Amino acid sequence: NDDAIAPGDYDAISAELTFSVSTTRICRNVSSVEDTIPESDEDFILSLTTTDGDVNLTPDGAIVTIMDNDDRPTEPPVIIVNDTVVADPLMTVPLRIENTTVLGLNENEIVSLCYELHGDNDEYFNLVSDGCVSVNAHYTGIAPDLDINIIDAITVRAVDTNGSCLNLTVDIQGCTLSINGVIMNHYSFGGITVRKYNNRIRISVPNCADEDLVMWVICQNGTLENPDTSEYFTVEMIRFVIA
Repeated sequence: NDDAIAPGDYDAISAELTFSVSTTRICRNVSSVEDTIPESDEDFILSLTTTDGDVNLTPDGAIVTIMDNDDRPTEPPVIIVNDTVVADPLMTVPLRIENTTVLGLNENEIVSLCYELHGDNDEYFNLVSDGCVSVNAHYTGIAPDLDINIIDAITVRAVDTNGSCLNLTVDIQGCTLSINGVIMNHYSFGGITVRKYNNRIRISVPNCADEDLVMWVICQNGTLENPDTSEYFTVEMIRFVIA
């Protein structure tokens, strides 16, 4: 579970409680906060303290879980794969087509096209750029004797509705999310919303057309094939999806 944050997820309280000799229960309400951001179950800690050395507080607190009641957005379905390994594609974008009957699809179905991008070791590859949003992927080699590079970091540079620049980075090590150099799990301000769900991070930023560009950065264990030996092996890698 993620850590709940006040005041965004619940209203924090602090109160002095007095237990008389016959009192065994005192109730205080802690209200959760509804929002429009899809979230998983979140926890916060309720703690009890005392200045009386003769009082033994056992237990001295509890973990409270705010249950998930959100309709979670999903990745678009992928039906076209340009792929040579098991765990790719590395980048997925919506496929805009005029006549869906060519593919035998219903008019309201969303389809996506997948790209397997082979970047150079320790180099950046620009995935998205429209003057207001720039997305770059950092590639790294998985072994000195293999000519296979995977994405180990995604950086997003965006301008919010207040004209301020924001730098977001997702690193494969721990699937950490940092915003302007500060590690955090979610952010919402100036038209930019970012939320981490374990190994998946949803990023929504405004583009130059004042439309929301929604992206997923997914940290996963990918199964790749050694082209020299045809053997398969598993490696941590990043997938990038435009919703």
